[in-house]
Amino acid sequence: MKPQWGVVVLVLVFSQIILVYKYVSLGDWFRRRTTNVTTEIADGNSYNTKQIPPNATIKQLNLDDRASRVKEMCRQLEKESYPDLHKSTGRMLRHSKRDMMYCVTPKAGCTSWIRIMRFLNGDIKQGVHNPLEVDRMYVHYGPLQNTKVYDLHNETLRKEVSSKGYKFMFARNPYSRLYSAYIDKIFLPDYWRSAARPIVKKRPNVTESHQQCPDDISFAEFTKFVVDSITKKSYVNEHWAPVTWICNPCEIPFDYVGTQETFSSDTKYLLEHFGIGDILPSQTFSDRINEEIETLITYNFDLVNQLPKGCVKENDLARRLWKTFQINGYIPENVQHSFNSPEAISKKEFHELVLNTIKENFPSKEEWKKRRNKALREAFGELSAELLINLRKVYDIDIQLYGYDPLPKELIWHIAT
Repeated sequence: MKPQWGVVVLVLVFSQIILVYKYVSLGDWFRRRTTNVTTEIADGNSYNTKQIPPNATIKQLNLDDRASRVKEMCRQLEKESYPDLHKSTGRMLRHSKRDMMYCVTPKAGCTSWIRIMRFLNGDIKQGVHNPLEVDRMYVHYGPLQNTKVYDLHNETLRKEVSSKGYKFMFARNPYSRLYSAYIDKIFLPDYWRSAARPIVKKRPNVTESHQQCPDDISFAEFTKFVVDSITKKSYVNEHWAPVTWICNPCEIPFDYVGTQETFSSDTKYLLEHFGIGDILPSQTFSDRINEEIETLITYNFDLVNQLPKGCVKENDLARRLWKTFQINGYIPENVQHSFNSPEAISKKEFHELVLNTIKENFPSKEEWKKRRNKALREAFGELSAELLINLRKVYDIDIQLYGYDPLPKELIWHIAT
């Protein structure tokens, strides 16, 4: 009996239509769900009611309204017995002199703020004159001798934190944060010794050598692993755990909620609030690009000798970094370099090549954003409708609390057209 291929095709097409319909319907529901949020703004011992514009996102709100909007959303979710509403797994850093309390959210500007906290507390190497001079490796792995660290797993410490100082945190769009974590930790070799290994371990017949050098994980494979981990509530790395699991504003009364999307203005506001508005040297757009280029090159080239021998060679790392700088919008997509020389490229040679290429093709801010958005769009184009639905579900709490779009059209173009 011949297979009824026409019937099979119709079933597959129909199943995709159902998935897209579910996805769009869920998105509409959540957009309605976060509309017309009423906040109660504390005014002495009384409360005034202030209406937030319909569909307002965190980055659109006035700076003073953000924490209030989040608190009101927490109240609403509390009434609905929302799961994981009181989960906190992160850490808080304190600068006692100015009573600053910063909750560390990976992939939401944390390197910049840990630099600032280290500098203020004197947890730096000799010869450092401003926070930007603290190198990335030392930022995350250097000793913290003068900085008080609160582990938010600990309920007693959470209560202590809640009654201390001026507390602030940063959120980020969960979709761009996930992709940033993939590029920074999985595509580049930072987590090949740790968090990348459980991902390839799930493959059938995976070899021991591949587990030691997990160098070919796709964004789709990574995303499925993240969705499964969060859904099953197994161990979830802080770089892709929901922001609210790490720094939970429903558990800790934050005074200020910043976002990655408004990071520069938020940081300026906070530094001025603490009376240290001049602690960071002024930077141009070009300065910020050069700083990130140097940081990523130095950090990743230094990793080569820490990985199993032969796991990644300098020329392969150069190809990955080159692609990363294209994804990040610094190098045009059509400017290619093979790195096929039999001789290994040095860190200095690669750095000079990248800087010269960027100088010859320096992007405007508009072009830079366009390149980044294109890379993000293409990455999410790899994901199936079902995986996108499940991804939206696991980041639902961040989407609701911080007002992000549950259904960014630019990311579901391949299933919604």
